[in-house]
Amino acid sequence: MDKKYIEPKLIYSNKLEGINDYLINPEKEYFFDKKDKNYSILNYNDVLKFNRLVVLGEPGCGKSELVRQLTNENSGKSIINGKIVNLLEYTTIKNQEIIDSLESVNLICFDGLDEVDSNLFTKAIEFIAEVANRFVTKKIIITCRTYYIQNNLSIILAHLSEFQYVLIDRFNDEQITDFISHIKLKDDLKSSLLRKLSYDGSKQLNSVLKIPRYLTEICNVIIENKFTIEQIENWKRADFFDKAIYYLLEKDTKDDLNELELSKRILEKLALVMEIKRTNRITMDELLTFLDDINSNLNHVFLSTIQLKNFAKRVLKQTGNYFEFHNTEFQEYLAAKEINRLRCKDQVLYDLLVDKDFAHIYSNWYDVLRFL
Repeated sequence: MDKKYIEPKLIYSNKLEGINDYLINPEKEYFFDKKDKNYSILNYNDVLKFNRLVVLGEPGCGKSELVRQLTNENSGKSIINGKIVNLLEYTTIKNQEIIDSLESVNLICFDGLDEVDSNLFTKAIEFIAEVANRFVTKKIIITCRTYYIQNNLSIILAHLSEFQYVLIDRFNDEQITDFISHIKLKDDLKSSLLRKLSYDGSKQLNSVLKIPRYLTEICNVIIENKFTIEQIENWKRADFFDKAIYYLLEKDTKDDLNELELSKRILEKLALVMEIKRTNRITMDELLTFLDDINSNLNHVFLSTIQLKNFAKRVLKQTGNYFEFHNTEFQEYLAAKEINRLRCKDQVLYDLLVDKDFAHIYSNWYDVLRFL
């Protein structure tokens, strides 16, 4: 799908604390009272003014796309000649080979620090520090999920203390409109999609489409399946959530419908269990325990036909030793889907939601109720 690159909204701080302060209240009018702020808006064109930068953001926000744009825009120019080092492949490439490939470039982008195997994370940090010390005059950018840096801050500060931070924020309404306006869809389809967004009073649909990856995939689904305006007009909020959540799973399992449907059922059961436990993250050991506790043949079929690591990679995000949904609203939506399958749904809801000792509803269930 041909699309215009929408320049991201960037938040800059010379310390991670500034990024954390912004994330606590992103709607705050941070451009006022600048003397009291430890973060600020950074213009996209000013990114390359920094010699050492960590680009942060949640999955799908456009970190990798940013460094691709920076290197593509500057390829062939005398000032900047960039190279991207995919850290997902760090285990298969020798350090010296990487260093040799960086001799002739001016911009080095280490993409996906959070993709490095946890056992090799410290070594990867030490290697990046070695590169930074060796190529003092070259610009270096690292991309990583925000929480991964937060969880490993002591290692980062010990080896990469000279790096500053930039957060890629979610799309705002104007960026979503700009994106949809420039994709190759018929004008009536674009108008229909934008109209549904503007009428989304609860803003739940809008919040999903603020993630560029999900917005892109939903548009891809529309284009590849040649959906008509009548079909899009009939889409409910659930249809958008399904397409945003399951796009990678459906892409990887398109030749095996049994694996696709089985994975969906397991994921929905997992979401409900996590809501019951009032948690947004689980370990691999807890995931295995969950599968063992499923009182049906579903778990045996699942474990005998599907690799657990592949399943987790397709539908969950990993932060250190924990797995979680890419968006808390996804967990809430999938939990609601599983509740809808249960017999005696009203009684089950009452048993799950209500604290009988204090006669009130557990707060985490309010968000799930929106999808029922």
